[in-house]
Amino acid sequence: MRTEEVSYYSEGARISALWRTPDAQAGHSTGKLKAIIQGPGWLGLRDAKLYVRYHEALTAAGFGVLIIDYRGFGASEGDRGRLSPRDQLQDLVNGVTYLTTRADVDADAIGVFGSGGTGGGNAVLLAAVDPRVRVAVSQLPVADGADWLHRMRAEHEWLSFLQMLDEDRRDRVTLGKGRLVHPREEIMVPTPERKATIDSMSLFFFGSTRSGAIVCVRNTIVRVVMSIDCAGSSSMTRLRNLCSSVST
Repeated sequence: MRTEEVSYYSEGARISALWRTPDAQAGHSTGKLKAIIQGPGWLGLRDAKLYVRYHEALTAAGFGVLIIDYRGFGASEGDRGRLSPRDQLQDLVNGVTYLTTRADVDADAIGVFGSGGTGGGNAVLLAAVDPRVRVAVSQLPVADGADWLHRMRAEHEWLSFLQMLDEDRRDRVTLGKGRLVHPREEIMVPTPERKATIDSMSLFFFGSTRSGAIVCVRNTIVRVVMSIDCAGSSSMTRLRNLCSSVST
């Protein structure tokens, strides 16, 4: 697998990405590649080691993989204190556009892969809003954020959490500014298991909803109507099979 540092612009911010392609000696065609775009999971970065095995399998099958750092994360430009699902989705849409500008990519054979709560959820959203994306595989997404957050809490904690969201909503309307909170300590309940994985102090904007399927409780709530849950190597096989079926 070959890895190249690339970049493109998303609403004026430079997005840093890795473009991974098959080894030249692997015997794959030198023609245009079917391409897959990926946004990292919750607070993740493009060069996370856990993604390498997926990319090795996909490039070995002849695909190109573009994995990005969302704006404000890693090597990308942007506000380090803001995590916005709307911005992340736009970064992915613009990443698809970037792929269509590459001479080595078949613009009619682009898919998306995502793993984890945010990564998997954003894969579903991208496929829903961008008709250029011909296939999507979402592994272990958070598709109903309200239910996910509710299950972490005792009922009285959940009611207090909803009240805090209501107060923040009013403050954003009347004062023009909401609270900044820690994404693991205040959005997710800090259980001992989660405390062991805290590795970021990025801040997170409140948003809220009380009904419907949502990706997560965030500044911009985007409703989804389905969840795709593929696991492990089976999701890779499904992605290869589906992408292979896309007409060239």
